[in-house]
Amino acid sequence: MLQIKMNWAGGLRFEGDSAFGHRMVTDGGKQAGGQESGFKPTELVLFGIAGCTGIDVVNILKKQRQNLESLEIEVIAHHNDDYPKPMHTFEIKYIAKGDGLSEQ
Repeated sequence: MLQIKMNWAGGLRFEGDSAFGHRMVTDGGKQAGGQESGFKPTELVLFGIAGCTGIDVVNILKKQRQNLESLEIEVIAHHNDDYPKPMHTFEIKYIAKGDGLSEQ
């Protein structure tokens, strides 16, 4: 089970702590009425996708005995222009570098 809690800190700002004790702050953009004092919540979805899939890629390459030296992950989310703006398509690009790294 994984659970988080965030507390409203006024305006559009929310604060919470991670399982490892790190403070997480989210906020809305100024055009939406926020102060831009933290991550946009939608950004965190993309960071989560990059982090989760990145861990999988690193572990898979490690099991395949690939010499991974760097891994960059770009995530683009497409959403509707009108509210509530649900994300409907994600593009994920992995840029892996390493000595003798197999394309497969």
